[in-house]
Amino acid sequence: MISTMTPAERRVYHRIRQDILTRGRAPSYDELADVAGTKGNAHRIVSQLVAAGHLHRVPGRNRGISLAPGADTYTIHLAPEIDGPLLALAVACDEVPEVIIARALADYLRRAA
Repeated sequence: MISTMTPAERRVYHRIRQDILTRGRAPSYDELADVAGTKGNAHRIVSQLVAAGHLHRVPGRNRGISLAPGADTYTIHLAPEIDGPLLALAVACDEVPEVIIARALADYLRRAA
């Protein structure tokens, strides 16, 4: 899927993915202009990525861009004894669970290397 993208599309996609996974939200179009060149280019490239099925728009939401299901993402099913505490931690830290999981996995992989 990633290999069918142009270099500009790949840069914008990776920036969006990085922000969603590390900050819990998509970047603004102003922030995407840093990798797309201009805000207009960012809009055009996001539209191309949506049309290609790499991204989805979330209508009515600020920064309303999400990764398409299965697009370079993973789905995991957590046991209730893990899911409950994870959700409580997410609320306490004002984070989304995916960000907490991504950070924990990154820490684990760093230690394992």
